[in-house]
Amino acid sequence: NKRSPQTAKVLVIGCSKFTQPIANTLKINNYNITVINNYTKSININNFNAIIIAEHTNKKQIIGNTGYIKPSEVNSNTTVIHIAGNVDFSELNCNFTPKKPANFGYMSYTTDFIDNMAVIDLHTAGLKVAEGMLKANNLNLEGKEYKDFMEHNYPALAFENPKYW
Repeated sequence: NKRSPQTAKVLVIGCSKFTQPIANTLKINNYNITVINNYTKSININNFNAIIIAEHTNKKQIIGNTGYIKPSEVNSNTTVIHIAGNVDFSELNCNFTPKKPANFGYMSYTTDFIDNMAVIDLHTAGLKVAEGMLKANNLNLEGKEYKDFMEHNYPALAFENPKYW
């Protein structure tokens, strides 16, 4: 009489553009998945074997002393995988990868590890941003007007420093 292996419980946290393909891939491989795309509800993370962070749009700290998840809340047996998002792993007492996660706005692991379609989506978004820049230039927009036009009409996020607008 064979027992089926215990299904690993995985928390996938981040923006839906990234969490959806990750969750789909994990479900196909029989993982028990919980997805969080906003950070208003508290969650008990003690029951998860792994946490995957894939946040590319919200600057909120996901894990860290001022984060949605405090390092002290993470079980030492949990594995944390950073793909993208604002994190501070300096106080984390568990297995995590990579040891030096990329800063917000950059990816520790690229989407081609996750889903071929995500790569196409990113390239398409880049072309849409270029289209928007051409339109904004033709409209002679500058500064905050340029930034607002791009962020409201295209998949663009401006740097925080106004000197780049």
